[in-house]
Formats: sequence, C-alpha cells, structure tokens
Amino acid sequence: MRTILASALAVVPLLLITVLCSRADEKSKSGERESTQLPIGVASIDITPKKPIRLSGYGNRDTPSDGVDQNLNAKAIAFGAGSSEEPLSVLITLDAIGIPGWVSKEVSKRLKEKKGIERSQIAISASHTHAAPSLKGCIPFMHVTVLTEEENQTIDEYTNSLIDKLEQVALEAISARGPSSLSWGKGELKFAGNRRVLENGKWKGFGTQEDGPVDHTMPFLRIDDETGKTKAIFINYACHCTTLGGNYNHIHGDWAGAAQEEIEKRHPGTTALIAIGCGADQNPNPRGEMDHVLQHGKSVADEVDRMLKQDLAPLTAIPIGKYHQIELPLDKPVGREVWEKQVSKNEKGSHFAKAIIDKIDRGEKLDTHVNYPIQTWTFGEDLAMIFLGGEVVVDYAHRFYRQFDPDRLWINAYTNDVPCYIPTRRLYEEGGYEVDYSMVYYGKPSRLSPETEDYISDEVTKQLPHSFYSNTTLANIPAPIKKEEALTTIQVPDEFEVTLVAAEPLVMDPVDIAWDTKGRLWVVEMADYPTGIEGKAGGRVRILEDNDNDGIFDESHLFLDQLKYPNSVFPWRDGILVVTADSILFAKDTDGDCKSDSEETLFTGFESGNAQHQLGSLQWGLDNWIHVGNGDSKGSFTSTKTGESIDLGARDMRFRPDTGEVSALSGKAQFGLTRDDWGNWFGCNNSHPWWHYAL
Repeated sequence: MRTILASALAVVPLLLITVLCSRADEKSKSGERESTQLPIGVASIDITPKKPIRLSGYGNRDTPSDGVDQNLNAKAIAFGAGSSEEPLSVLITLDAIGIPGWVSKEVSKRLKEKKGIERSQIAISASHTHAAPSLKGCIPFMHVTVLTEEENQTIDEYTNSLIDKLEQVALEAISARGPSSLSWGKGELKFAGNRRVLENGKWKGFGTQEDGPVDHTMPFLRIDDETGKTKAIFINYACHCTTLGGNYNHIHGDWAGAAQEEIEKRHPGTTALIAIGCGADQNPNPRGEMDHVLQHGKSVADEVDRMLKQDLAPLTAIPIGKYHQIELPLDKPVGREVWEKQVSKNEKGSHFAKAIIDKIDRGEKLDTHVNYPIQTWTFGEDLAMIFLGGEVVVDYAHRFYRQFDPDRLWINAYTNDVPCYIPTRRLYEEGGYEVDYSMVYYGKPSRLSPETEDYISDEVTKQLPHSFYSNTTLANIPAPIKKEEALTTIQVPDEFEVTLVAAEPLVMDPVDIAWDTKGRLWVVEMADYPTGIEGKAGGRVRILEDNDNDGIFDESHLFLDQLKYPNSVFPWRDGILVVTADSILFAKDTDGDCKSDSEETLFTGFESGNAQHQLGSLQWGLDNWIHVGNGDSKGSFTSTKTGESIDLGARDMRFRPDTGEVSALSGKAQFGLTRDDWGNWFGCNNSHPWWHYAL
C-alpha cells in the first residue's frame, strides 16, 4: 500500500464570508454618503504640431500633413494632497495615435523627480486618433515607404516637445488643486460597431459584423469645485478614432476631439477628457466624412448632458495605484526565406522584412516577447480603473465585466504604451488583422502567443482587491469542507492510500514541501499572496516534526518569515535554500532553536512578475547541481558570490550553492520542474501541463 500525504486548508470560508459582508455593508451605506471634498486640479495644453509632419494610423499616406482642421490637446487631472495617506496621482489624456512606452517612462521619471509621484500613480492615455502626428517609437513601420531623414527629424522634434508638454500639463494640474468633489456613473453610446467581418468563423476583412461583440458603456467621471460648478468631465468609450479615413491628411482629433470640443462649448469653464476603452476591433459607424465626426461628437456631448442630470455615485477617496510590466511571449517567428520572399516582391511591409533580415545578418536576436504595462487604480471600495497598454480588443472588457463587479469597473486601453494589438484566444481562432497582419506595423516578427489573455487577466486579478470580484467569481470559489471530508474527495488507484498528516493550525497557505535527513518536513507558506500582508512581504518557512513517530506531524516551528512570495524550499547542508520573488537565499539555524539566525542572499535581481509564475521548483540534479524552473523571471540576475550576471531570458537554470556558479539551461518551465530517477527532466506551462526535456 502506498501512502499519499495531504494538507487541508480551512481558512477560505472565513475570508470569503468577510469579503461578502464587507461588500454588502458598503453597498447598503453608499446611498447615505455625502460628497467629500478632495484636492483635485485640472489643466489643458495645446500639443498641435507647428509644421507639417507625417501622420500615423494609416499606411497609405506618403506626404506630411496638409494642414490643421482641429487643434490637438493634452489634459491632466491631479488627485490628492501628496501625503503618505493621500498620495498624489496624475491622469493625462492626449489626442495622439498612442503613447510610446519610453515617453511614458520619461514623463513619469520627471514627475517622480519634481513631485515625488510614484509610477503607479501616473496614467497616460491616448485617444488613438488617426489624424495625429507619428511619434518616435510608436508603430514604427506604419508607413509604406521609408521616411526621409528630414521627416524623421520632424517626428523626433515633435515627440521631444510632447514630452515637455505632458510634464507641463501635469505640473499645472498639480498647481491647480483645490477642494473638489468626485462622482461617477455609466452612460451609453451606440455608434461603435464590431469591424471584424467573419465568414465560416474566419476573418474575412473590415466592415461591420452585426452580431459581433461590442461595449456600448460610457463610464463618466464628474469633478465639481467647492461651489458645485463642474470643472472637469472624464469619459471613456470603446471605439477606434477612425471616422476619418486614410485619404484625410489634416490634423484632427476625430470623434474624440469633436466630442471634447462640443462638451467644452456647451459647458464653459469645464475641461473634457476622453480615453478609449477596449475598442481595438471597434469602428465608428457611420464613418468616412467630417459630418460623421461631428455627428459622433454630438452624440457623446448629448449623453454627457444627460449624465450631468443624473444622481451619480459619490467617490470619497483619491485613487491608489498599482503598476507592473509583464512580458507577453511571441510565437516562434517565420524563417528567413519568408522575409526574403516579401522583400523580393517589394510590396507593403517589405521595408520591415528587410529590417528583419538585416537584424538576422548582424547576429542579433529577434524579439521573443512584448513588454506590456498593466495598471490599476482603486477609489476606495467604490470604483476600480484598469489601465491596459496597447490596442485591446473588446473581449477583454466582457471578460473583466464577468470577473469583477461591472457596476464598479472602468477599463482604459491605449495607456502607458502601445506595443501592438492585444487579441484574445477567440480571435486567434478567427485570425486576421488584429492577430497577425498588424504585427508588422509594430515591428514584431510574429504574433503574440495564445496565452496572452491569461497572462493579462492574471496580472489584473493580482492587482485588484478581492472586494472587487464579481458575485459570479465569488460563487465559483468552492465552498470549504471539513478536513476529514476532504480526504474522501481525493481519488487514487487501489494500491494507494491518502493520509492527512498536517492541517491548520500547524500549517497554512503551503505551496512547497521538502524533507530533510532528520525526517522533518520543511514547508513554504505563501501567506502574502496575492497583495502582501498590509502591502508588505509576509511569506514564511516552517518546520513540521513528528515527535511520537506515528506518521502525523504534531509540532510546528516558524523558521523564517517576512519573505516576499516564497515558493520553493530545499534542505542544503546545515540549512535550507529558499526561492523568493526576486532572490535565492540560504538560511540556517546555528543554535538549535528551529529559528533562522543566519541568512545569505546567493542570487538576486530576478523579475518578480506574477507571483504564480515566478522562479521555483528547486530540484537536485544527477549532475550535482541544483536546478530551478524559470517561471517568468525575465531579465538579468546576479550571483553574489561571483559577481557574474546572467540574462535568463526564456530558459531554466542550475547553480552550485557553495561556489555561486550558475548556468542557463533549456526551458522554460512556467510552474513546476521535476526529475525522475533516470535523469529525465519534465516541465510545464499554462497550455502544456506536462512535457519532457529531450536534451
């Protein structure tokens, strides 16, 4: 008879009940709250180019802009007093094709230096108008022809001036802060239509797919000064700013620009800001003429007027932000011969194909991933804003509306960076522009991997508090059962037996175990998942002992705590190796009290990323090295003993604890790396739960 050890968890019901009661209590009181005065400032600045410039958005334009039909603007809202209890936050919107990641980084750096604002408290959203200037590093291969040196210089100069103006408008909004009240609600617009025309379930081209998914909600934020006068309105709609077509070569804000102008005309003294939701596969309908632009702008202004007459929900807290950049893997690129064929045809996109070939000839690596920013803001328990980079398709809105409470959710795309289109798994099956063809314009050698949607969802879920989970999500969390009953739910072959050897209170939140030579069980507890304990590291390592030799552990010792997302432990010599979010540690007990009194960092600098996908699975190899699965620990790390730095990339690793030697191996295992007695290694990822490393 073989025995399987089991550990039962019983903490879930208490947490679940607490969340539900808290939410119900908040909702019951929401109607009783009066508006709270908060320090909020608003500012606007003109960002219209001073001379002709190549426009972005459509590849067929081959000359600089012909004129200005509407000025472009950047606008900012500054929230908060700038104290530890009420951090300063800045939201910027701008009439632009996008916001390059390096521009967001530079603006954030300046605001950090001058005002101490953390990166998580700065969000920059573009309207994605296709009648705005090209920007350095944004959709770099949009144009069919290679730009001249003069055209590139004009784009560089405009981009640099834009950075200065984004900084300026943020600082002006900060200076303009005064007592204000916040309220919000959701309106509705109906001029967006799904543009992905399908035939037999496959992408056929652009048009209007009448039964395609859309998101017609119009989130609406109102800011009033202390006299009750509305000083700013911020709205969002999931629709491309492509009312004006590729034959239009003038500067204009498209429907978003027309809407802002009309709102401010109807409400003098009010600043109107517009961001775009998950509208990457949504086009305005009708489109093609300036009259259509004005029609859509009027529709938005009419809905704003209606919302101003509604009883909106007050917001009594300034936003608290979280920000993290993850890596979205790219599929394996096509071979060189495909790029050579495209160059020989000298057709659309051939200059990108030539750039790829030149890169290969120089011995440089092609991109293997996309750096992707994800940010969230929570206004107390009343509103959660999600900020996603890139051109995000509408499926993400519907997924998050199911996953979180839709009545308290607001989703902005085209924020902080626009690295490419961001499709979902459904679109991968359909194929077409947003999945495949568009990647050329963004300079990517292949499509994103099918796991993209899950990577993004995981990070958003990690950032948002559980109190924003939808009732559907909460209902899907399995109800807890008694530990004795839990044993009966585990089905094993007849020759196996399951025995409960440890449960609460001896152990909680276990994620990894390992035995030492004394028969003690070492347990890693990731108690700080997913957001820390009061925002701080709280992971633990325990020692379990069986004092009466009955096979059941009856004593628990807290060996080490305050670890950041620990997830793997391995007894080594007179201590243990522990993997945390960003380091590998060696800890030992020198006086026999079962508590660590000596910790040494062996390796540091790992990218923490998603706590579910970090470095882990310490395993002893037949080569006498310790092997470790990568997770998604991208970037470089350093051996503290040798000083050597290694770029881990998409590989696993092995190391020698005594010397600090380290080397990269074939990979990568996302969560789980193990070996059999014959030296065969096995790994896994989201899509493939089990594979064999042949070499």
